[in-house]
Amino acid sequence: MNYQYDDYDLSYIPFRKRLNMLRYQHAVAVVGQKLLHLVLRSLILGDLCNIKGCLKAMLKSNTQYKNSFTKDELQLLERGEHKRWDITLLFKVVQKVCGLDPAGTAAWNNFDGGDGLEYFINLLKEMRNELVHNFDHVLEEHQLEECFADLTDLAEKITSAVILRIQEQGSQFSLIKYGKHPSDIAFESAETLRVVSDIIEDTKTKINESVPAASSPTYPSGAVPESEDTDEEDDDEYEPESLKFENEAAGAGQEPSLKEVFEHLMKKFWEYAGSEEQL
Repeated sequence: MNYQYDDYDLSYIPFRKRLNMLRYQHAVAVVGQKLLHLVLRSLILGDLCNIKGCLKAMLKSNTQYKNSFTKDELQLLERGEHKRWDITLLFKVVQKVCGLDPAGTAAWNNFDGGDGLEYFINLLKEMRNELVHNFDHVLEEHQLEECFADLTDLAEKITSAVILRIQEQGSQFSLIKYGKHPSDIAFESAETLRVVSDIIEDTKTKINESVPAASSPTYPSGAVPESEDTDEEDDDEYEPESLKFENEAAGAGQEPSLKEVFEHLMKKFWEYAGSEEQL
């Protein structure tokens, strides 16, 4: 086979230009997982601790169960760690064990005027799929903000639809069918929305990767400026306050927040300032 130069493309988009897109991909993956897990634990028709059993009961046969998932997904279902499942697996499970309309029916592709839960869940899955396959897309800052607004709006619609789906059944029937009162689902939905907001705000946080790492100056052999302190004992004893604080926190099994580090350093600053005034 004769290859032409136009048969392949070795160009690429610089990583920095892709950062906004990667931020959005991360937000959709994490937010989507939280939303679908809310749907699962709120509407599952069975025991959340035995999702594999629920699936087999709904699918009627072991063969149908095995044919509905990939080998890797079957292993994840076997382990039962549903809190760690990704959007793809949660979507498949939610379709089968939450009493939703059958997959492929109109409710999944059109907003029919009801609570629209199936439609909104499908929009979330399509949003995720488009991001996974569209690897060369670039987002400007204003476009990223619009995407985050769309994701937040979809999260509000899904959480609201979950509450409406429970309320449609009535309090007593919901307790029998889902094992939860509508007020329980409303609280969990509100908590999920709060977490969604936190995830998006965290994703917006800029990471300064442009500052080069500090490097030690090099001098000709044997030539060290007089200002340089070569006393090894003093070097060993010196430990910046910020580093000491971080080490103490690490020893306690937690990493200090930026706010905690800042407050610690300011406290030390005023201690030093006060001692200077008293001299």
